[in-house]
Amino acid sequence: MTLTFTAGGGVLTIRVRYPVDTVAAETAPGPGVESILSEGGSDAPLAVMRRLASRVEFGRVDGVECCTLVAPLTAAT
Repeated sequence: MTLTFTAGGGVLTIRVRYPVDTVAAETAPGPGVESILSEGGSDAPLAVMRRLASRVEFGRVDGVECCTLVAPLTAAT
């Protein structure tokens, strides 16, 4: 798993990348990360992430599962 943080344009972007075994995923698909993070109702990890980030996206890039969170940066006081 890799975790990257990028700041620019007034936003913080956090990307979590986690390789998957594509052969195993095709033959015996299990619950995706999005559905796992959704378990637990309003206190589910995904619900908390969506309250804190302006955008939460899931996808696959070059065979690697990705979760991208984007949150606005506020000016320091």
